[in-house]
Amino acid sequence: MAQKIFPERLHTAAAEHHLSAMVDRHHVKAQLAVKAARALRGGQRSIVVGIPEQLVGRGLPLCRQLLTASGQWRALVEQLLGRPDLLDSPYFNQLSAALVRLLAEPATIATLGLPAYIGELADYEWLELAAELADPDPTPAAELATLTDTQLLATPLRLCRSAQLGHYHWPVAMLSSSLEENLPWLAAGPSHPPQTIAVYRDGGGKIRFSALNRLTSKLLQQLQGHPQRPLYQQFTALATASAMPLTLLQPHALSLLRQFGDDRLVTVKQPSQGATDDHD
Repeated sequence: MAQKIFPERLHTAAAEHHLSAMVDRHHVKAQLAVKAARALRGGQRSIVVGIPEQLVGRGLPLCRQLLTASGQWRALVEQLLGRPDLLDSPYFNQLSAALVRLLAEPATIATLGLPAYIGELADYEWLELAAELADPDPTPAAELATLTDTQLLATPLRLCRSAQLGHYHWPVAMLSSSLEENLPWLAAGPSHPPQTIAVYRDGGGKIRFSALNRLTSKLLQQLQGHPQRPLYQQFTALATASAMPLTLLQPHALSLLRQFGDDRLVTVKQPSQGATDDHD
């Protein structure tokens, strides 16, 4: 599995605290809209755009690098500032989330002439950020690695708090800040159906991703949606939905989940956790 590290994400807490101290988060929509409009009318465009441009860029560093190289990054941030309906928080990670929502709108891509893959790339980078900022998992009732197969089949598993699932047509997890390196990946075009990517924080605190096949994707989505079910029920449901013999699926799935447990992608669900709470 590959790993991407962006130094731009370091020291974001101080910037986040500084911005949130200046802005009342309960009135951030109105304040951002009014102050942005006044500053833009008063010729202070570079000031009003500069702060959110830096904060959003820390959350989506690869998007920023690619669109800065093409001269489109500032225009995109200016368009975000013109959408107070999306700006409901001063925190840098939520500013990044607002930009992801903006890029999910086809009109944004068309109006600014942005690359077709940029919306999915922004979503993927936001998942990396969410995985980085996720709270640590509580100590599980039992370590997955210590359970026998029989015990594991009777145990509910869930995704770890940092684990995020994304579904992408473009190979966004493989893109880099180098346009030349991206050309081979982008030349193939989007894939159909989309591929599922799991993004998570490993035991050493590093952000990892794993490209999943169809069955593995379905299994993790089941754990995410129904973490209260014991594993044998998850396997039975997956075998039925996939028209695959349970005796063929089960040993491979057990082995895979043990590996995911070592990677800190899945964990044993706490007995006291809510029945529908897949991430605590």
